[in-house]
Amino acid sequence: MNSQEVEIQFGQAIALKHAEEAVARLALPLASESAIRLDFTNVEHVDPGVGTRIGNALRPHASRREVHATVSGIADERNFEGNWFRLFTRSAIGDALAQHATTIRSDGRDVTELVRSYYERRLKGTNYAAVRNLVSESSINVERIGPFQQSFRQLLIAVNFDTGSAESSELDAVSQLCFEACQNVRDHASKHPLPSEAAPHLWSFLSLEYHKTLSHAGAWAEDFRAYAERIGASRGGSKRLGFIRATVNDAGVGIAARQRLRAAIYEDDPQQERAAVSEALGASGSVKIVANDTTIRGDPGYGSVYIMSALRTLSAYATLRTGRVLAAFDGTSDQAAFRFAPGTLGYMPGTTLEIVFPRVFPQLSFEDVSSA
Repeated sequence: MNSQEVEIQFGQAIALKHAEEAVARLALPLASESAIRLDFTNVEHVDPGVGTRIGNALRPHASRREVHATVSGIADERNFEGNWFRLFTRSAIGDALAQHATTIRSDGRDVTELVRSYYERRLKGTNYAAVRNLVSESSINVERIGPFQQSFRQLLIAVNFDTGSAESSELDAVSQLCFEACQNVRDHASKHPLPSEAAPHLWSFLSLEYHKTLSHAGAWAEDFRAYAERIGASRGGSKRLGFIRATVNDAGVGIAARQRLRAAIYEDDPQQERAAVSEALGASGSVKIVANDTTIRGDPGYGSVYIMSALRTLSAYATLRTGRVLAAFDGTSDQAAFRFAPGTLGYMPGTTLEIVFPRVFPQLSFEDVSSA
């Protein structure tokens, strides 16, 4: 490796800590002046939450056309099934590379266009479904909940969520939750103060996944174990559980910069950033009226309130990663707002909201499975 390259080589397992280490390296001044080389050839396991962090961190480098990735086992479209789908599509790493990488090579061949072509479609697979490019009006309707829910039902069916037999409160809650999160992406991710050169590289998506078991360790905030134990105790035994995981992601300006309309907030004291995020997540905290650059619907500022209400209805657990902060909300606890995890993380452009909630399935049971 020469001095003008930043090379990140991932091992067999990419845990969340490895992703955060990559985010921190990609945020350093050296990375902004260097070619970025990512090596995924040895990867055999990817923890949840890894792909969005790595993918979002690549956005500032994409416009320089200096992001180069190496993967293995891709020769034609048939190779995108099986192991690739399990490791790279469900984790969102593949989609991130399609969006941000200048070149993608596999076993000595340039497969850049092959990968990009694959990820241009609406993705569905076993226990997985996704909608890309949420900032585009052609992706999914986020103007009204009715049309959104019609499309969203098809995604739920792909992940074993029986919309016909589900309680209306549960269906309404998960629909409202994802609707509000997707609407926030449309309204804020690509707006001021996002640099104009970044707009073509803004990566966003909604994805749903079905999981048979829930790890008590997992790639979540520190209090996730307590949540998992409460779910196991209250819904275990004769009730058989599966779990739905929803992710709404964008690689845009991030919550704090949008709330303060100032990109340099990520260079300030982290407490200023946390204050901005807290304000944005509070009732009547919307910046829309001040920014005057996006649609104002009804009484703005209550999207986050609706999200937290839905999390309680679903007994869900959510993490919010944006800028340099991580916050969590446990829908089974008595907390009134998202709580910040301690410490300051490496700067990650954009925002990732990740949610997991239980679903009763007749053929499944709760298991305590520790992560790899």
